[in-house]
Order: sequence, then C-alpha cells, then structure tokens
Amino acid sequence: MASNSSRPPEEIVFHRYFQKLRLDLRRRFRGKQDLEDPKMEPGLSSLLANIQDVFNKDLQQQNPNFYFDYIESSEAN
Repeated sequence: MASNSSRPPEEIVFHRYFQKLRLDLRRRFRGKQDLEDPKMEPGLSSLLANIQDVFNKDLQQQNPNFYFDYIESSEAN
C-alpha cells in the first residue's frame, strides 16, 4: 500500500487534470488560477481558504480531504 506522503498535493493534482484535457478545452480551462497574480482581486486567496475550511469542518465525517480551487479560464467560474 502506498503512503499518502508519496501523493502530490491536491493543487498539483487539480492543475494536472486540466493539462490533460483536449486542446480545445485546454484553451478555455488552462489550470489552477494563480491567486497571487497582481491582476487578481485582493483577498480572493483568503476567501477561498475560509470557504475550504468551512467545507472541511462540515464534511469531516464524510470526506476529510475536500479540495477545490479557482480555474484559470476564459469563462467565468
């Protein structure tokens, strides 16, 4: 059985998923959004962390490893 320490962090898995999409979809959904980009809305990173914390606390019994993030995309997400 493989240990969890050999698994890449969730944000890496999230980003890699989008990198494997068909070319037409990769043009629309480029991967994990860099929330430290100066063009991003200030406070977006802390908002995401707060939302994720709430979900993790509420769903701890069902899924303690809940993860979501923003997608760099030409469409709203």
